[in-house]
Amino acid sequence: MTSFLVIAMTSLGLAGLYFLLSSGLSLIFGMMDVLNVSHGAFFGVGGYAAWVVMDRLDVVTSLVARFAVAAVVATIVGFGLGVLAEKVLIVRNYGDHLSQILVTLGLAFLLEGLLGGLFSYASQSLAQPTWFTDVTVVAGARIPNSRLLIIVAAVLVLVGLLWFLRSTRYGLIIRAGVENRRMVRALGIDVGRSFTLVFGLGAALACLGGALGAVYFTGIDPALGPNQLIFAFIVVIIGGLGSIEGTAIAAVLVAFTQQLVNYYVDTGLGDIAVAVLLAAVLLVRPQGLMGKVGATHAMAPETAAPSATSGTPRIRRQPGGKVLFGCAAVALLAVFPFVDLVVPVLLPSRLSSPASLLVVAVGLVFAGVAISYDLLFGYTGLLSAGHALVFALGAYLTSILMLRGVDYGLAVVVAASAATVVNAALGAIALRVRAVAFTMVTLAFGEAFFFLLLIDPWRIFGGDEGLPLAFDQVPSLLAGARDTRWVYWLSLAFAVVSFLVSVLVTQSRCGQVWQAIRENEDRVEMLGLVPYGYKLIAFTVGGALSAVGGCLYVVVVRGANPASASVQFSLALIVMVVLGGRGRLWGAAVGGLIYGVLTLRLPELASSGALEWLPVWAARTLPEPLFALGALFVLVMLFAPGGVAGLVDRLLAHWSTTATRQETTQ
Repeated sequence: MTSFLVIAMTSLGLAGLYFLLSSGLSLIFGMMDVLNVSHGAFFGVGGYAAWVVMDRLDVVTSLVARFAVAAVVATIVGFGLGVLAEKVLIVRNYGDHLSQILVTLGLAFLLEGLLGGLFSYASQSLAQPTWFTDVTVVAGARIPNSRLLIIVAAVLVLVGLLWFLRSTRYGLIIRAGVENRRMVRALGIDVGRSFTLVFGLGAALACLGGALGAVYFTGIDPALGPNQLIFAFIVVIIGGLGSIEGTAIAAVLVAFTQQLVNYYVDTGLGDIAVAVLLAAVLLVRPQGLMGKVGATHAMAPETAAPSATSGTPRIRRQPGGKVLFGCAAVALLAVFPFVDLVVPVLLPSRLSSPASLLVVAVGLVFAGVAISYDLLFGYTGLLSAGHALVFALGAYLTSILMLRGVDYGLAVVVAASAATVVNAALGAIALRVRAVAFTMVTLAFGEAFFFLLLIDPWRIFGGDEGLPLAFDQVPSLLAGARDTRWVYWLSLAFAVVSFLVSVLVTQSRCGQVWQAIRENEDRVEMLGLVPYGYKLIAFTVGGALSAVGGCLYVVVVRGANPASASVQFSLALIVMVVLGGRGRLWGAAVGGLIYGVLTLRLPELASSGALEWLPVWAARTLPEPLFALGALFVLVMLFAPGGVAGLVDRLLAHWSTTATRQETTQ
């Protein structure tokens, strides 16, 4: 009984933390119809704001009083950051859900990289009052006071939110705006100010949760917020998007499931159980426990911002010119191993050196995988948050087979085939739901596999360390450390094959249906077609190409590691596709190549001396890959939503217009 009481109180403490993070997320979506992917980064900002106050505010000698100040400061910082984000980023994208997700994704990367650059990625311990670390005896059970603090804070926030929404003028305006925003505006009420207030309030709750999260975890690091965001999404989706009461119930349900499974079954399996719980709830009740069936949270302005794929119309060129240009690009890449050109910063040495070729090889693998994801995201409109699963599954199955004596070639065939079958089975389940529900189901599957790799209950995945490469099963041409040309050429071949296969399928009748589904799935159904089958084909073909990329990735990076299965990598695939140009296969390839090279080489800027003229904090932050790529991604979303492909289209359109004018004047 005593043990169960301790588990129950610990679960309630964790539920309180989940609610503090999830309530702001649910509030923002429920009132504004904005799915804020950067909410976890706000959690991290709040934790670091509290840490700075606890570490630097020596004038307040009492640690209890200092923490109270820290919590207030974190909340204020969160509100200010939320208001700024809404005014600069969100207001441009009301009514465009995809752009909202993408721009907040870029903000999440930027903030995490900023925290990493300012404070390093090492965990920072939070100085805590003695009372926080003490325990209170309840019915013989020793309950940590920090858990009691979080429970009380969560209850107060729940009561405060319900009072705000039901009893205050702004709360009434917000609720009325959800039902009929035009009527609210006709009454002369400034709905835009309510938007800003809600987003700021949601961000403030996330930062308050970050301050208390630093107490719960006894420290803070830049990845803590994004890691906890996974559970926040699970809580919000299970409870029902926009339902504060549902969020509270789901937080308790998720926390108890996690803690009970960890205690009575095996440590770590609770995370998998939570992911399975999410998938089960969505498949049975897609709107969540307390969500409304068919509810639309339409409090956004009538005029939507341009979509992430909008931009200058594509310039129609002759197919022969495209083929010639493509062949020239491949030929140029193929001769890299014979070019002694030095590319400072971007490459570690001469272009033909083994180290430089491996860097570009990683970029080429990412290019091929980004192309496979573009089949789902760019051509079919499927925003999957679990595409990394099939990539990692291909990598791990290849490594496992090779470590058991199977030749690399045979291992690739078996691993890629098995991963494709598993991915198709998961797709058959996930595609039973649409839109956000589909994204969350794929997220649940991906996170379950990621947790499985870390826990490694069967001792076959290598846990945190992953699996090494079995060099004795690799052909000698691919195993050498000094001659990496063949690894490079194999990576190039994969990118080319991925592109050609994708071109063939997108130009087929099936590919045309994919694009019709992306534009209007209901209209496709009205034409007598069954979108489910076509979407499953896209999911399977994209997964097959990604699995092959995973099989190759094992040789390029010399092993399999769990990071390749993380939701962060799935989100990185979105970044690659959007940077290059969604729905443009060659653009996705360029985005993958850029991402792969920059993530490996940006950290070298700090040691190259190229940034010595900057302030120390800036010199440490700018080379952070997440910060640089996040900032680049946000800029692309704001000023070049078509990505690299869109910029090329604009340039070609300008040249075409200029040439036409010259011909006219002549």
